[in-house]
Amino acid sequence: MVACCILDALHTEHHYVVNAEDASLTYEMHFAAKRDFENSDLLKMFQFCLRFLTNYEHNQQKQRDLNHVLKVLETILSWNFTKTNLPKRVAGVIEMEATPTFKPPNSWLDTINDDGFIPIFFNVGATIFAIPFCIGLTTKC
Repeated sequence: MVACCILDALHTEHHYVVNAEDASLTYEMHFAAKRDFENSDLLKMFQFCLRFLTNYEHNQQKQRDLNHVLKVLETILSWNFTKTNLPKRVAGVIEMEATPTFKPPNSWLDTINDDGFIPIFFNVGATIFAIPFCIGLTTKC
């Protein structure tokens, strides 16, 4: 649970620093840092969530952990990934997009193209549909 809170804090820091001037960064530095985060740390967070969900077996003690992991996963799946080779003005507007599509960088291909990737979501969906506190989450995802 502590790990999920740390992951959530890391994600929040990188997700909401839209105005690079607030952090004393140039746009180029901001987008470079965000791209690096997406290619390494965000991918590791995503893989952690997938591993947790793959190995998840429902019991009362793990319900809170599941809730945290699903929250982190939902945030990653709705992450507004940095687009490459865009003018500064356009990139800033796209970064503030309200409903981004899931278009991760090429560094994520091995994880996404894995044969077990899609079945994880179907298995988790079936599992959490039976858990009363998760029903609201299943309709959101």
